[in-house]
Amino acid sequence: MLIGIDFGDNDFNITVRAFLKLFVDSSIVESHPKNVTKENILKIWNECFYGIYLITQNGFGYQTSIEDEKWLKKHLILKERHIYLGQECLDRISQDNNCEFTCIETDKGEIFNS
Repeated sequence: MLIGIDFGDNDFNITVRAFLKLFVDSSIVESHPKNVTKENILKIWNECFYGIYLITQNGFGYQTSIEDEKWLKKHLILKERHIYLGQECLDRISQDNNCEFTCIETDKGEIFNS
Protein backbone atom coordinates (compact mmCIF):
# COMPACT_ATOMS: atom_id res chain seq x y z
CA MET A 1 0.00 0.00 0.00
CA LEU A 2 1.13 3.55 -0.69
CA ILE A 3 0.49 6.44 1.68
CA GLY A 4 1.37 9.97 0.64
CA ILE A 5 1.32 13.49 1.99
CA ASP A 6 1.40 16.57 -0.21
CA PHE A 7 2.46 19.14 2.33
CA GLY A 8 2.89 22.06 -0.04
CA ASP A 9 6.17 23.16 1.57
CA ASN A 10 9.35 21.15 1.14
CA ASP A 11 10.91 22.86 4.18
CA PHE A 12 9.12 20.32 6.37
CA ASN A 13 10.07 17.23 4.36
CA ILE A 14 12.08 15.76 7.25
CA THR A 15 9.04 15.94 9.53
CA VAL A 16 6.75 14.38 6.92
CA ARG A 17 9.21 11.56 6.23
CA ALA A 18 9.58 10.80 9.95
CA PHE A 19 5.81 10.77 10.42
CA LEU A 20 5.30 8.36 7.51
CA LYS A 21 8.01 6.01 8.84
CA LEU A 22 6.46 6.06 12.29
CA PHE A 23 2.98 5.51 10.88
CA VAL A 24 4.08 2.54 8.77
CA ASP A 25 5.75 0.95 11.81
CA SER A 26 2.58 1.38 13.86
CA SER A 27 0.07 -1.26 14.88
CA ILE A 28 -2.46 0.45 12.61
CA VAL A 29 -0.66 -0.64 9.46
CA GLU A 30 0.49 -4.01 10.77
CA SER A 31 -2.55 -5.20 12.73
CA HIS A 32 -5.46 -3.05 11.57
CA PRO A 33 -4.87 -2.17 7.89
CA LYS A 34 -8.57 -1.43 7.35
CA ASN A 35 -8.06 1.55 9.67
CA VAL A 36 -5.50 3.12 7.33
CA THR A 37 -7.83 5.87 6.19
CA LYS A 38 -7.31 9.50 5.31
CA GLU A 39 -9.38 10.46 8.33
CA ASN A 40 -7.23 8.43 10.73
CA ILE A 41 -3.96 9.62 9.18
CA LEU A 42 -5.12 13.22 9.60
CA LYS A 43 -6.20 12.67 13.17
CA ILE A 44 -2.81 11.25 14.13
CA TRP A 45 -0.82 13.87 12.16
CA ASN A 46 -2.72 16.79 13.64
CA GLU A 47 -2.23 15.41 17.16
CA CYS A 48 1.52 14.75 16.98
CA PHE A 49 3.19 16.71 14.15
CA TYR A 50 4.68 19.40 16.36
CA GLY A 51 6.48 16.88 18.56
CA ILE A 52 7.79 15.04 15.51
CA TYR A 53 8.99 18.37 14.09
CA LEU A 54 10.84 19.19 17.32
CA ILE A 55 12.47 15.75 17.54
CA THR A 56 13.45 15.22 13.90
CA GLN A 57 13.94 18.63 12.36
CA ASN A 58 14.26 21.40 14.91
CA GLY A 59 15.95 19.94 17.98
CA PHE A 60 14.94 23.09 19.90
CA GLY A 61 17.67 24.87 17.91
CA TYR A 62 15.53 27.67 16.49
CA GLN A 63 11.96 28.95 16.32
CA THR A 64 11.30 28.10 19.96
CA SER A 65 9.38 31.18 21.09
CA ILE A 66 5.68 30.90 21.91
CA GLU A 67 4.89 32.96 18.81
CA ASP A 68 6.94 30.62 16.62
CA GLU A 69 5.24 27.60 18.17
CA LYS A 70 1.79 29.06 17.51
CA TRP A 71 2.72 29.85 13.89
CA LEU A 72 4.13 26.36 13.30
CA LYS A 73 1.13 24.64 14.87
CA LYS A 74 -1.13 26.60 12.55
CA HIS A 75 1.10 26.11 9.48
CA LEU A 76 1.59 22.35 9.91
CA ILE A 77 -2.11 21.43 10.06
CA LEU A 78 -3.17 19.14 7.23
CA LYS A 79 -6.55 18.61 5.57
CA GLU A 80 -7.90 15.54 3.79
CA ARG A 81 -6.88 16.98 0.41
CA HIS A 82 -3.22 16.63 1.50
CA ILE A 83 -3.44 12.85 2.03
CA TYR A 84 -3.13 10.31 -0.80
CA LEU A 85 -3.65 6.54 -0.74
CA GLY A 86 -2.84 3.83 -3.29
CA GLN A 87 -3.22 4.85 -6.92
CA GLU A 88 -3.60 8.49 -5.89
CA CYS A 89 0.06 8.37 -4.80
CA LEU A 90 1.21 6.98 -8.14
CA ASP A 91 -0.70 9.68 -10.00
CA ARG A 92 0.73 12.42 -7.76
CA ILE A 93 4.34 11.22 -7.66
CA SER A 94 4.53 11.25 -11.46
CA GLN A 95 4.26 15.06 -11.30
CA ASP A 96 7.03 17.53 -10.45
CA ASN A 97 6.03 18.74 -7.01
CA ASN A 98 9.24 20.49 -5.87
CA CYS A 99 9.72 17.69 -3.29
CA GLU A 100 6.52 18.78 -1.57
CA PHE A 101 4.96 15.33 -2.03
CA THR A 102 6.25 12.38 -0.03
CA CYS A 103 4.92 8.85 -0.11
CA ILE A 104 5.88 5.58 1.54
CA GLU A 105 5.39 2.01 0.42
CA THR A 106 4.13 0.23 3.51
CA ASP A 107 5.49 -3.26 2.76
CA LYS A 108 9.10 -2.23 2.20
CA GLY A 109 9.17 1.14 3.99
CA GLU A 110 10.63 2.84 0.92
CA ILE A 111 10.05 6.59 0.74
CA PHE A 112 9.71 8.59 -2.47
CA ASN A 113 9.60 12.35 -3.09
CA SER A 114 8.50 14.37 -6.03
